[in-house]
Formats: sequence, structure tokens, C-alpha cells
Amino acid sequence: MQTEQTYADLAVLANKENKVIYKHENSDCELADQITFQTCNHVNGDWIEDAPKKAAYQQKIIKMNKLILSNLLEETNNNILILQDAINLDMQKGNEAEQIKNGKSIVYY
Repeated sequence: MQTEQTYADLAVLANKENKVIYKHENSDCELADQITFQTCNHVNGDWIEDAPKKAAYQQKIIKMNKLILSNLLEETNNNILILQDAINLDMQKGNEAEQIKNGKSIVYY
């Protein structure tokens, strides 16, 4: 069994190494990689890949990536609209048309 201080030290190390703490039935703890923890089962001291867990984790990653892509596209479209409004209203203060063509970030007024 681990003391509170040992567990706290392990938690600091887990954060530093981007790992998770896996607590065994006997209360011992070990660090595990995120991917191992998410896609495997701990059986008789070994990490065994679990196909359904792995598939679920992969779907979770795909959904997260799609959300990130969607947010980036929305931000880009909003920036283009603001630049286009500046052009349409003849309120340019720089090279807004060139920024749109080159995909540069927006100049706020």
C-alpha cells in the first residue's frame, strides 16, 4: 500500500510525463501511458489490448479532431467575412484583399 506522499509524488510525475495513475486491486499504483490506459485492460500484471476499447478510443479521437477542424474553419470564415466587409464598405486600412487571398490573419480595427 502506498502512503499519501508516495501517491502525491506519483501524481506529480504522472502530470509531468502525461501519464495516468492505474490503481491495482491490491492498492499498488503504477503509471500507464494514456493510450495504454484507454485501449487496454490490465490482466495478471500485463496490459492486454482490448479491441472494443481501442475502437471507442479511436472514435473519440476522430470526434475531437473533427471538432477542432470545425472550430478552425469557423474562425477562418469569420475572419474572411470581417475582411470582406472592410473591402465592401471601403474601410480598408491595409491589404485586406491580399490577406484573404493569402489566408493571413485578420487585422482588427
